[in-house]
Amino acid sequence: MSDKSHSTQTRSTRRSLLKATAGITVASVAGCTGALGGGGSTSNNSSGGGGSSASFEFWDILNTQSRAAKQMVKTSVNDYSSSSGANAEVNYSGYQQLTGSNWYSNFERGNGPHIISADTIFTGRFSEEEWLMPFEEWKHLLDDDVVENIQWLVEPFKEANSWKGKLGMEQVIHALPVMAAPQEPFQVRVDHLEAAGLDPKKDFPPKDFEDLLRVATALQENGPGDIGFQLHGDLFDWYTLLTPMVYANGGEGGYFADDFTKCPLDSDIWIDAMEKTVSLYREHEVSGPQTPNISTEQTLALMINGQVSMSICEPMDMPQFAEKGPDLFTSGDLQWGSFWEGSGGLGSTLLPFGMALASKPDGVDEAKWQRQHEAAAGLLNKWLSKDFQKQVFKNTGFYPVREDVWSEVAGTIDGAEKNRAPQVVKSMIDRTEHFNTTHPLYGSFSGSTIGPKVQSALKGEMSPAEACKQAAAEGDKQLSEYWSSRQ
Repeated sequence: MSDKSHSTQTRSTRRSLLKATAGITVASVAGCTGALGGGGSTSNNSSGGGGSSASFEFWDILNTQSRAAKQMVKTSVNDYSSSSGANAEVNYSGYQQLTGSNWYSNFERGNGPHIISADTIFTGRFSEEEWLMPFEEWKHLLDDDVVENIQWLVEPFKEANSWKGKLGMEQVIHALPVMAAPQEPFQVRVDHLEAAGLDPKKDFPPKDFEDLLRVATALQENGPGDIGFQLHGDLFDWYTLLTPMVYANGGEGGYFADDFTKCPLDSDIWIDAMEKTVSLYREHEVSGPQTPNISTEQTLALMINGQVSMSICEPMDMPQFAEKGPDLFTSGDLQWGSFWEGSGGLGSTLLPFGMALASKPDGVDEAKWQRQHEAAAGLLNKWLSKDFQKQVFKNTGFYPVREDVWSEVAGTIDGAEKNRAPQVVKSMIDRTEHFNTTHPLYGSFSGSTIGPKVQSALKGEMSPAEACKQAAAEGDKQLSEYWSSRQ
């Protein structure tokens, strides 16, 4: 556990810094800019019950991904309640509550839940304050077959938590991944490829940046769509092409240097990727006029109506593709393809979505909390059950973490043999070597530090190189303040 010797003043400074950076960070994954649920919570002291009838609070973020995801959460809670007698009081939160002050302030006051679900990239500030329990302390509450089938990610995911060592904390997992998505696969209108005289088997997916430019140009000039390849400039989707190129070119570490003291966005690899990304819009004009602000959700609609021929949207958009363009999806006219491999390996990093059990707040009855804790662990166990995991990709676009259901996922997707969505996502997971870090500044780096600079470069307000240098300078300053407040 972390060093308890920090002074009250230091902890106060730390929390002020986190609140300041969190308040301007909504989200950095697809489908996260709007919330289906509200924030807030009720006090743990209002929960009661004993034994199998214990009540517990569950704060959920998965519901924001899609209607199917929200229904999946509701069904799992109802089924668990019926089978166990435990009652989950669910807060269907959104990313503004998670990344802003709502969740943080409630935890700080001792009014947190017993269990949460959230993208692990946003959980670092909760684990830093010791509001989440280490996985090893509750692993025994999971079924043996669950633990066995998630071992492939347990040790590698500890690297996503390596920043904790600099704080005197053990480098352990607090939010356990229950599903994950590789960032990012390509999507294409196969009918547009054929109309443009391209071969879907040979010309998709692109093999490198030059091949991407070639195919995008041919689609725009000879295909039925208006836009050959749509980039994303939205503050929370800007990275969909840029960061995979960084990883493919050997830029390990993402937004942070290995020791988490520097932001490496001014490196040659980042600048090269930024220049190439911006050139697609400003020089080659294969991306649409809305590029500086467009999100993946907006691109999704444009691909379905035929205006966009090719793009790179996150796996979590898959259920919306299936819902809003079912004929294209099942026929294979809308197809998925893997990002390319470069000198650094596959251009991809894994975005895990996790669940975590909360630590007992001060002043709460130990026996009562234990009953609630065990009841909450039962729901987490259900989310890792074979039946639940089989349906994860269909309903959320994330891929299940249980290895023993991977062979069955494609069977849950209509037209999978033609659209290839599950096969591509699974293949990318197999080859992806990096997990996104859980460092508390990840969210603000993505949405507030880097995102605006990418937008400025796309608008021509600054050069790609200058955008990288300014983002790196701001990132370095944030990291310096972060670590100095913890000394």
